[in-house]
Amino acid sequence: MTYCNSIVFFQPSRVAELVPGVVCTIIEVGPTERPLFFLAIHRYLPSASDIFQKYPDFGAMIRLKETHKKVERIPITNRIYTANQCSWEDGQIVVHPLIEVSYILLKSQP
Repeated sequence: MTYCNSIVFFQPSRVAELVPGVVCTIIEVGPTERPLFFLAIHRYLPSASDIFQKYPDFGAMIRLKETHKKVERIPITNRIYTANQCSWEDGQIVVHPLIEVSYILLKSQP
């Protein structure tokens, strides 16, 4: 997984809003026949000058290029969107959600 394709908007546990971040790894937990999957994500730090707050329907946000040091473990069953980014000014980026990610767990055939 590379940095450019690991930018996501995700739904933290027990929170309705989507938050931008970077996936650092995919975690598999549990028995081999029925594992649970999680994304380990670093959340982008907020910017004090997010001009897009005035236009919530547009969906874009300005964030710092830096991420929180804390890693959040998010179940893949939470809402997750692919996202894109572009450089803004003074160490900031504009991030925007694109397409909701769906997952399919395939059972292996004996």
